[in-house]
Amino acid sequence: MNISQRQFTHLHEMGITLWQRRVFPTATTTPIATEKTAVKQRSTNITINLTDLSTQQIFSDILLSINLTLADIKTRNAYLDLGLLNWQFTETTAITLIENALSENTLSTPNLNHIAQSTTLKRQLWQLLQAQQTPDKTA
Repeated sequence: MNISQRQFTHLHEMGITLWQRRVFPTATTTPIATEKTAVKQRSTNITINLTDLSTQQIFSDILLSINLTLADIKTRNAYLDLGLLNWQFTETTAITLIENALSENTLSTPNLNHIAQSTTLKRQLWQLLQAQQTPDKTA
């Protein structure tokens, strides 16, 4: 919110100090992809084998954290339908969340082996999943 110099002076005289963020957060958060990126990523999707995924500890931990079981997951051609979001595996090395107001959000990640070896990717994935579960407090 921008205020004029006059408003700032009045607030200052009343003893109200204003804080303004001068440095914005860096790229430590997961980038939000645009629709153009979404179209590009669809062409690099990795096929999904739910049986192989279910044997990986990190996949089991993720399902546990979002209160899902294997029976709750629907396997589609290029993604897993988790209810709140669709999860697709791509050949990229980044984790992105494509937010779509008309349909479910799409989470794109590298394969789980790649995520399991990278603490940065694991942290990004956990933060994204936690943000998806946290209800919007502004509503």
